[in-house]
Amino acid sequence: MINQERVQKMTRLSMMESGREGKQIFELSGGKGEYFAVQMILSFVSGTLCFGCGLVLFACMRFGDGGGISVALGIREMTGLLLVIYLAFLAVYIFFSYRILRRRYRAIYEKRSRYMKEADALYASLTEENLENGSDTED
Repeated sequence: MINQERVQKMTRLSMMESGREGKQIFELSGGKGEYFAVQMILSFVSGTLCFGCGLVLFACMRFGDGGGISVALGIREMTGLLLVIYLAFLAVYIFFSYRILRRRYRAIYEKRSRYMKEADALYASLTEENLENGSDTED
């Protein structure tokens, strides 16, 4: 006989596993440290690319007339100034990336916890039925 409650639990689990939510649930399998490390490295790379694009646009705008800031500053001073601006930009960018990442991690962790709770309840009901039927084998 089909247990309707178990069918509903299986349906909820399969809905949680499908699509984007399913990918997010299993994304945390490596642990919090690995998840944060990978995401922060990606944030560093994207922040650097973003700064580079902004720098190229700024250079095209300012130095297109053949002068501007480069005439007033030497190469060393210009490099130092760009480095300070880059580090300040990257610090702000990574700070906000971390805050967003922490919030996203918390949401995914809650989804995973709900999923694991449902899976444990389903496993417990299957185990209970096997014990009632006298079957010692587990699926």
